[in-house]
Amino acid sequence: MKRNWKLWILLLTMCFLTGCAAEKEEADAENKGDVTTNTSAAPEESGESEESGVELPEGEYSFVAKIFGVDYLDSEKGLIVNVSVESGRIRVGDKVTLFKADGTQIETCVNKLEAFCQDRGEILNILNPAEMYLADLGEDDVNPGDMLFALAGEGEESDFPKIDNIGSAFVIEDSYTIDGNGVASGKMESGRIYLGDTVMLVKADGTEIEGSVIRMVLFKEELNEIVTNDRASITLSGISSSDMERGDKLVVVSKPEEE
Repeated sequence: MKRNWKLWILLLTMCFLTGCAAEKEEADAENKGDVTTNTSAAPEESGESEESGVELPEGEYSFVAKIFGVDYLDSEKGLIVNVSVESGRIRVGDKVTLFKADGTQIETCVNKLEAFCQDRGEILNILNPAEMYLADLGEDDVNPGDMLFALAGEGEESDFPKIDNIGSAFVIEDSYTIDGNGVASGKMESGRIYLGDTVMLVKADGTEIEGSVIRMVLFKEELNEIVTNDRASITLSGISSSDMERGDKLVVVSKPEEE
């Protein structure tokens, strides 16, 4: 009889423990199901933010770019911004206008360009990421999404107003005569020369002869401007081929007034 009671007690204990274990498994399963359900129901975040587009006022533009980042203010060179060019060309010294979403316009100037593709001094396009150094702007003046533009002038040449080039130098490597005019061929050492500039032939012995630029050719193409590192030929008025020797320099002393 005593053994039967012990057996009954053992059986009841086992049933109780089995029931508790089953309830625990059900509870765990429910909890896991809740977590899964909550996770799947949570909205996914794409991480993308849409910038409100800034539309420029109607007009003819020689340059349009969108600012996608603002770096920092360089005390000497200006505010550094990251841009992508949408159309046109730009170069150091050109004036541009900052156009903001609220319609505010701020005039500035290009102090420096980095990571640009360049052809004869004119900036044709940008290799991203690219940087522009803008004058007279603070970090609070510019936001990603703002636009930069330059208005086109009347005629192709007026799109790019002449910048100060006094003292620019061209090193002569050879000289000859065409149609009675002296022609100097060589390399642009520094700065730029415009068609119509007054130049001074500076010789090794200190002799100086003044003349003017009447034609410039680079790779059989006539140009209105040559810049640093260009190899070109310059046709001159007032300076003959016999006046020039290898190593002489043509130095810009004045430029014609813009019409």
